[in-house]
Amino acid sequence: MDVKEISDYLTRNNCYFARWTSDFDCGYKTEWWYCVKDAPIDLVEMTAKQRYRIKRGQKLNIINKVIVNTGTGQSINEDIDSLLDNLLEIQKDSFKTYPLKYRPQTDKTSFREEMKCLYKDSDLWLSRDKETNEINAYAIIRKEFDFAWLKVVKVSPKYINNDVNAIIVYEIVNHYLGEEHFKYICDGERNIRHQTNYQDFLVKNLNFRYAYCKLHILYGTLMKNVIKILFPIRGVIYKIGEYNKTIYNVACLLKQHEYYLSFLSHK
Repeated sequence: MDVKEISDYLTRNNCYFARWTSDFDCGYKTEWWYCVKDAPIDLVEMTAKQRYRIKRGQKLNIINKVIVNTGTGQSINEDIDSLLDNLLEIQKDSFKTYPLKYRPQTDKTSFREEMKCLYKDSDLWLSRDKETNEINAYAIIRKEFDFAWLKVVKVSPKYINNDVNAIIVYEIVNHYLGEEHFKYICDGERNIRHQTNYQDFLVKNLNFRYAYCKLHILYGTLMKNVIKILFPIRGVIYKIGEYNKTIYNVACLLKQHEYYLSFLSHK
């Protein structure tokens, strides 16, 4: 689909904007990236501190990939209803740590709808505490062509200091890159909505890297005018957005536009 086709689609469907990237893994630093890992994690190549986190995570947690049967909807060695209830509680508890300005709302119905991906193109991984056997984290991996996407990683806040994040990602990376031979495992694009250091954690502790690329945005007429009016006063909107959910969403769009302009200035 070329730019004209995208523009026509936006007009026909009254869409606000379209966003896409090009020049993936271009080899030089830009304002947009994907956080990726393209080789299994070798403990020999890690620092002493990195190895300590992995080994401590192995000592305290048990990591397993849960097999979900597409036909029956039943998982191996797991009661699916009880399992989903446990995962929902972990999600709710993890959301409590999010700032109010973008804290998601969730309920049983929407969560179960979201988890239907497990019967399609995604895998579920669980972490259990070795001492109590309690599920303390889960991850969802979406498989697409030669990529594996780290779609969701949720850790129960009370286990956050048990190096669960480190060990569950370590096992996932070595499974998909080492055993299934995917080209990349990816944590997604640069995050502009959530104030998180998770990608920095992956880079610092598990040797992920930033695959830089070029950001493209095409606005519909309405959104183009909104951006034109609000962008000059974005500093004020950023400040107000700290206290208001709706304004915060607008602030994120303006921040995205800032990154987009960096590519236009280098044409």
